[in-house]
Amino acid sequence: MLVGALFYLSGQSRAVAIVDTGTPAEDLAGSQPGPAFTGLWRHTANSSEAPGLMMITHKGFSHRGYMRPPTENKPPSVRIGVVVTCDSLGSAPTTSDLRDEFLSFLRRPPVWNLIKSLTYIGDDLAWRSYASNGRLNNEAVLTSSEDQEEAPVASAMMILNEHGMPKYGHDPRVAELVLHIEPRGTDGQSAPPADFQAWHDSLVRALAVPGAFAHFLSQEASVATYDHPPAQLGVQFDAYRSISELIDPGDLRPVTGSWSSSSFLGYMIAEPAGKQATEAVIDLLICVCDHALHLQNGYEARLAKLQHGLG
Repeated sequence: MLVGALFYLSGQSRAVAIVDTGTPAEDLAGSQPGPAFTGLWRHTANSSEAPGLMMITHKGFSHRGYMRPPTENKPPSVRIGVVVTCDSLGSAPTTSDLRDEFLSFLRRPPVWNLIKSLTYIGDDLAWRSYASNGRLNNEAVLTSSEDQEEAPVASAMMILNEHGMPKYGHDPRVAELVLHIEPRGTDGQSAPPADFQAWHDSLVRALAVPGAFAHFLSQEASVATYDHPPAQLGVQFDAYRSISELIDPGDLRPVTGSWSSSSFLGYMIAEPAGKQATEAVIDLLICVCDHALHLQNGYEARLAKLQHGLG
């Protein structure tokens, strides 16, 4: 579990109660079965539009390498959370098949491309199943061996629902995917902060993950997906002192009297009236500059050039 001050765009943290009404997802969704819409995106600073994504900060991964005290040696990390509305699992696939398909999903684009853009991946690293609760909750770690003590370069968690099984507080209408990455260099140490262009490109890759996850759900997990409530993606930057350990603002400096936040959580909502990923990500990065890095004037125009690779 991540430890440290978290910047909530709503201004305060709130517990979200999930009530299992027992209503099938299709009745709640009000739409015909089909791939969840993930073509266009809208950034929002309103956490009430994505209450499930607020909880990605509290998802505790099981690997013992994460069981470390919150010291100055805490490495910076980024989390990507995805929520897709769908039915509960039926009689298939089996637990073993689902685990195998999940590992295969993580090894393919766009997940693999996203992680490669955020951290160095040596030839000895591979995705391995780590902790499981049947078909409900499955984790995977990107490590060199199954018994490694060091925290993984990346971890993944998939949370599904199954007819007749307890929900453990999980929203019965959705499937969740959470990716946790600690950016590292070739020496295995924390990577230096990346510039805005690199983060723009990585976050565009991240916005390809919900569509791939929706396809995984319909094809490998054999559940119908829905476009309402819409697919959502959350991004958390987290560091011990400042997210400038992750994001290099270049020659831009904070406004006098302001200090960078140690954590930031932003939200993206899929909707037909939204923007292309390359443009929507700029809105998120502007929010990071406004509310986490607190940068001086001039960054808006600079960020606007990123979608053309001119940053």
